[in-house]
Amino acid sequence: MYEHIYDINRNRRFIDHDNLELKHCQDVLEAAFLTNDTAALCSAFQCSHRREQDGTRIWILPPEQFPEWLKSHPECWKSATETMQE
Repeated sequence: MYEHIYDINRNRRFIDHDNLELKHCQDVLEAAFLTNDTAALCSAFQCSHRREQDGTRIWILPPEQFPEWLKSHPECWKSATETMQE
């Protein structure tokens, strides 16, 4: 999972993180942690939201932990307006 975080104090749009940009990261992760990054063995999820500072977090989880991760990171699936109103 790629969690793209944007500084809430900076007024700018979210960047389009296309597949080519993340492919470089995926290749490094595959070499270090994965058997293979084929779709049969590896699923990717991306989200973007605002917080106190810019950054990108990369999470590597077994598939059965993904639902719990989503529950504990609602900012990754709520709309930007919902998150900013809280």
